[in-house]
Amino acid sequence: MDLKQPIETYDLVFLDLETTGLEVVTGDAICEIGAIKIKSREPRDKFHTLVNPGRRIPVEAYQIHKISEAEVKSAPLFPDIAEKLIAFLADSVLLVYNADFDIGFLNHHLKKINYPPIDLPVIDILIMARKTLKLAKYNLSETAAFFNLKSEDTLHRAMADTALTARVFFKLIDILKANKLDCLSDYLTLYGHNDDVFKTRQMSKKLLIKEAIAKKMELKLRYFSPGNTIEESRIKPLHIIEEKNTASFWFKLPAGNSVQIPFNNIFNIEIII
Repeated sequence: MDLKQPIETYDLVFLDLETTGLEVVTGDAICEIGAIKIKSREPRDKFHTLVNPGRRIPVEAYQIHKISEAEVKSAPLFPDIAEKLIAFLADSVLLVYNADFDIGFLNHHLKKINYPPIDLPVIDILIMARKTLKLAKYNLSETAAFFNLKSEDTLHRAMADTALTARVFFKLIDILKANKLDCLSDYLTLYGHNDDVFKTRQMSKKLLIKEAIAKKMELKLRYFSPGNTIEESRIKPLHIIEEKNTASFWFKLPAGNSVQIPFNNIFNIEIII
């Protein structure tokens, strides 16, 4: 897939799951899947199904999504709908609110039936909200409320949450487009799901910066600045800061001021020879 086109020119699939709980590794399972395919802000297709989780639905989970054991008793098992879901997602960009959770559940279920993990560009809209807005809380309902958006359904259900997620996303990209952020590859750099492909991209940046520091070479850098604008500068890398889940580096601009930038705010790096 060519990642250099404007993000709205792709098939965008917004996805949400409802589950029996929060811990997939200890046995929690999917009980509903909702997805909406949108291109150029026009809905193209939908995918929705209840899923028999193969286990009881705890009261705590029922109180959130109101999916009862009686409703899912005759619903298909995940292996029965996996092929249709994968076909629906094919050749699209996947957009999820808190992608670690939903993609984690999907990949766990796929692994159990010997399917490969999701191999699509994935954007986490929760990360977008956190980097773009200043809110007290960043759950979907609070972010939607910031934009005066309300769910069309009072229940916390997959299709309702998926539709609300899409509306939040388009509000966010309207803000980001004003700062000249448009192509898919840039969105993946800033807000991509923290999967193996994303980690590999981050590692390649880190190695290039380490080489430039060791050889005292300058870099040509294209990055998303602390002021939420895209900048291009010839810079001198100073040092890398690595923490448990994040990495960033300090560099000096031609004007002499030093700036700290997270690795996932860097679009392109070139060593100046």
